[in-house]
Amino acid sequence: MTTLAINASHSGFLNNGNGMGYVAGYNAAAPEVYNDDYVWMGQIYHAPPAEDYHVYRAGMSFPLSTVPSGVVITGATISLYGVSDHSDTNFDITMVSGADLADVLVAADFVEIISRTTALATVINSSAMVLNDWNVFTLNTVGVDAIRNALSAGDIRFAIRSSREISATTPKVNGAQNEEWVAFDGTYVGGNFPILTLTYVAAESIGAIKIIQTEFHYIDAYGVERFIKGNVVS
Repeated sequence: MTTLAINASHSGFLNNGNGMGYVAGYNAAAPEVYNDDYVWMGQIYHAPPAEDYHVYRAGMSFPLSTVPSGVVITGATISLYGVSDHSDTNFDITMVSGADLADVLVAADFVEIISRTTALATVINSSAMVLNDWNVFTLNTVGVDAIRNALSAGDIRFAIRSSREISATTPKVNGAQNEEWVAFDGTYVGGNFPILTLTYVAAESIGAIKIIQTEFHYIDAYGVERFIKGNVVS
């Protein structure tokens, strides 16, 4: 089994902007877009007098051009370097499909991500997030299949969301200021780029049949030299 580490080609996040209620912010059509930036996701509630809500969704892409042809992907992880944790209310950091995201994020991606709710990897609760070190998300069967299916396209894209944001749970808690967001390093100069690590084997080693030619040489009870040839199948 062989491993291959691939740095993200792009990462970034989208934020609904200022001065919005929760429903309007959740579905914002003209969000702020930050490319080659942090991987930032979660929600914020600002209490009055300047009451508003912020929703953050992140995306990233990985090139697959260095994956050798004729291999079978058997597993994968995504490693993100933790830099900020502002989770007054904890949530699960959830890796979902980014199949329809632009390679470099555009405003329309903010709403496109809403329909992506199925976790493609183990979740990490914000309470367990590690700062100034790597957080490793292990892709599940659905996530590994997504990579296999993306090989012909040449890249794979993921979005990252808060579980509370996925369920459209308002960050307003008891009317007080509440922040529930985290950030990881991204694809900016000096950043610790997100890393996709693949494990794979050569396709012919999956369910292969090996045939070994054999020859048995012996002398029988009458002193006659004899040979038996055949094949052993394993």
